[in-house]
Amino acid sequence: MFNEHDLITLKHLSSENEILGYIEGRVKYYLAQNPELFFNFLYRFDLPEEKILPLIKSNNLKSISELIWARQKRKMDNWK
Repeated sequence: MFNEHDLITLKHLSSENEILGYIEGRVKYYLAQNPELFFNFLYRFDLPEEKILPLIKSNNLKSISELIWARQKRKMDNWK
């Protein structure tokens, strides 16, 4: 879901709100343009569809972004 350009962009964002906003934009894009790839990403990222589907149905992209970011932070903590 995220490509090399996204990783460079994320590196230059200075606040958590900016990061969440960027992730939210990517979620919106992939849900509209390539939902299959989005769900594949969720699977690889270990985020269960059961948590995400109600948020998609209610168009709560912010909460989806927060779940993705929280999962990424947990993964980064394990890298230390």
